[in-house]
Amino acid sequence: MIKKEIEVLGTVFSISLPKEYSFLCSKLFDELQRIEQKYTRFDSSSYLMNLNSHLFRKQLIDSETYFLLKFAEEMKKFTRGYFSIDQKNRLESYGYGLRENFSKSNIFSNLFSRNYFLFSSSILLLKQIEIGGFGKGYALLKLKEILDFEDVKEYELNAGGDIYVKGKSEIYLESPYSQENVFASVFLKNTSLCSSSPSRRSFNSKHHLINPKLKDSTSDLIQVFIQEENPMRCDALSTALFVMGFEKAVSFSKKHNLSVLLITTNDMYSSMNITHVN
Repeated sequence: MIKKEIEVLGTVFSISLPKEYSFLCSKLFDELQRIEQKYTRFDSSSYLMNLNSHLFRKQLIDSETYFLLKFAEEMKKFTRGYFSIDQKNRLESYGYGLRENFSKSNIFSNLFSRNYFLFSSSILLLKQIEIGGFGKGYALLKLKEILDFEDVKEYELNAGGDIYVKGKSEIYLESPYSQENVFASVFLKNTSLCSSSPSRRSFNSKHHLINPKLKDSTSDLIQVFIQEENPMRCDALSTALFVMGFEKAVSFSKKHNLSVLLITTNDMYSSMNITHVN
């Protein structure tokens, strides 16, 4: 196995695959850069930011964007509103991202409970949106599609802690208190593992995981891990579970039979088969 890395989508992506498939790395890196350039909210000229600059106006969208927004709608419904892609302005008010797109229309958009109206090939945006809540998971899904098409039997994709494994691999879980330490491990087989924690992206006593109902980044959870076959769904659910808080996340996980590890400063719930590391 060889391992290649690239810094993209705000993190370091690592790709491990058999040496005979190393020629695919450039194609995989190109795909990651394409996704970043198209959907970043840190570049006012991106496809996403062009959509965001035309609120209250029906706009044509391509099939890829329709797929992403339809998925976001479905996840918002499934999590009863705990997953949302309309937190862009609040993130920027915390100091995380561009501020140049604030306007009176953005302030007025806060009066609406809906983010957008989605049609078969167009959208009417009511609020500015961003895909950070599942962007890395989507990138993992696209890389997986490329590698599966090439019939690669074994590989590991790591997007800064959000992971997809084809084959079987033991993954070590990073401590919520220190990025240098691990506290447990889990075996993954043809599935993904995603994590949400405020430790990597915090600013001015706030962080990037915002509860859409409370409109704040407050949660008693300090770390969430979840296993799910689809990496995009896994990424979205890790975000939603974190902002729910411990009790609601435990109840939601039990109701939907999710494989999770939920950690607070003084409590833990696990339905995941983990091995503790001394």
